[in-house]
Amino acid sequence: MSVSQDQVVDFIKNLKLGEVKSLITRLEDELGVKASAPVSFAAGPAAAAAAPAVEQTEFDVILAAVGDK
Repeated sequence: MSVSQDQVVDFIKNLKLGEVKSLITRLEDELGVKASAPVSFAAGPAAAAAAPAVEQTEFDVILAAVGDK
C-alpha cells in the first residue's frame, strides 16, 4: 500500500506532542540521523551582526586637472 505525503502530514497533524516526540526519536534511531534546528536559528542575535554591509551608492568625484578635451 502506498501512502501519499498529504496523508503523512494529516496523520502527523493529528498526533499529540508526546507522540510526535516519540516518532522523531524512532525515526532518528531507524535512519541513523539526528533532528536538530538549522545553525541559522541557533545563531540568534549574532547572525544580525554578520549581515552584509550596505553597498555604497553615492560617490564624491574630484577633478584634479582640466584637459584639452
